[in-house]
Parts: sequence; structure tokens; C-alpha cells
Amino acid sequence: MRIKVYAPGFLSRSQLDADGTLMLDTGSTLDDLYSRLHLPASFRFSFSCSINDTKAVWTAELHDGDRVAFMYPMAGG
Repeated sequence: MRIKVYAPGFLSRSQLDADGTLMLDTGSTLDDLYSRLHLPASFRFSFSCSINDTKAVWTAELHDGDRVAFMYPMAGG
């Protein structure tokens, strides 16, 4: 299945195609996507994720055509 990924700038785009998508097996979860992107384990609890604009838990199952965004906390002053 094809998943569109919106990721923070520090993420290596090596797993994504030119459109920012990648292929995952049917039944894959957000956790599987995280592993596939080779993100450091220590970053996992530093940001939240959404699937199709709805906040999601790491065990959420992905479906073909889903849009996943990794949201990094920001601070301002």
C-alpha cells in the first residue's frame, strides 16, 4: 500500500520517492512506518503523529492512500 509521509526536515528522505510516499505491506502500523524510516528510537516520544489529519497512536493500522504527518513540538517566545 502507498503511504504519503509529511516529515520534519531532519528526516532522511532516502526511503521516500519523489512525491514523499513509500510502499508498506498491507496491515502495517504507524510503528512499522517509523521503523521503516530508520528514525532513532530516542526521537519516538519527542513528537506526535497524525493519520489523515487525526492524531494517532503508534499501533494504528495504516491503509492505502493514508497521509501521515510527524509533528515536532515547537516553542516560541
